[in-house]
Amino acid sequence: MALEIPDATLEEAVDFSKDAIPAEDGEFPTWDFRTHDEYLNAMEQIVKYNNYNGAYPYGVKGFSILTQLSSIIFPWSFPPDPMHLWFENIFPKTLFDHQRGQYFTSGILHSGKEEDEDDAETLRDEGEDASNEESSSDEEEEIQYPQSQQARSAKRKRKGKEKQSSKRTKKQKKKKPSKLPKFASNDEPYLIDPKHWQQIGNDMFKTRKSGGIPSQFGYNIRSIKDHCHNFKAEEWRNWALRYSPIYLENVLPEPFYTEYISLVRAVVKAIKFKITPRDIE
Repeated sequence: MALEIPDATLEEAVDFSKDAIPAEDGEFPTWDFRTHDEYLNAMEQIVKYNNYNGAYPYGVKGFSILTQLSSIIFPWSFPPDPMHLWFENIFPKTLFDHQRGQYFTSGILHSGKEEDEDDAETLRDEGEDASNEESSSDEEEEIQYPQSQQARSAKRKRKGKEKQSSKRTKKQKKKKPSKLPKFASNDEPYLIDPKHWQQIGNDMFKTRKSGGIPSQFGYNIRSIKDHCHNFKAEEWRNWALRYSPIYLENVLPEPFYTEYISLVRAVVKAIKFKITPRDIE
């Protein structure tokens, strides 16, 4: 994405972007931009002092070889990446999770009681393994018949196989945590009922089965109901910019649908290779 301003310096481009924000009480908000020197200092904190906490607010995880280029200015030389910003973050992990009733429940797969029981079972298993090993070692010390090297090797292999078989059996006995449904119901006003997601998914499946969409439009359509956890970034882009405005009309409650469409239109402009002042008026 490039902000196309004829004969504009970097500072003028920044001032222009500020003017595009509505004023509050007649005054524009004060913006504190991160500087190139701050990014270099964050890298230095990691390289010299192993201080990752100090570099965390800058998104820095280590030293970048690009700092050796005098033409590179952090962060202005690296515009936002639409794929990670919109199509692997905002749309799937925020908006979609809100709309399917899973935003506030993600990660809660089972109760703490079940976790405690699993931990106790693990400790019991480890204790049994330790006691078995101790008892077997005691038996070996008591019985010291002379054996050939081949017999001792066969005995060790047999014990190893028995131990591995015992561990596999214990793992199979452990209870698997109950998974949350993909689509749930709650009291949030922007929630879309699971039955609507069922209808949307069925329609997307029928579209694919009847021939799908032309390859010029990219990745073929898949049911969001069945495959949302496996969507690629391109599929989330298609959902956000092409399919969702159609499928969510009269399904996503107002005023949320109107605001959602405003966001979609803004993203369509934001991912263009060039943006002119007329585009953001």
